[in-house]
Amino acid sequence: MSAVLEAGIDRNTRIEALGLHSRITNRLRAGGVYRVADLCACSAEDLLRLPGIGKRSIAGVQQAITRAGFSLRAGERA
Repeated sequence: MSAVLEAGIDRNTRIEALGLHSRITNRLRAGGVYRVADLCACSAEDLLRLPGIGKRSIAGVQQAITRAGFSLRAGERA
């Protein structure tokens, strides 16, 4: 069993439990993202629209939720 599963991270877990930098967590919360389920409902493009979230922040978010067994929503294709 992975350490993440032992920690009990599921879709209802608050994003603070993902171990993101506090700046990223604060920006996500300001954008209405409070739980893992909220984060999984967002695409990288959605997150990039939030003030203070850039490509490096997205990379950190993707790494953290991948470790937890989740992923961001697939982006829109034109």
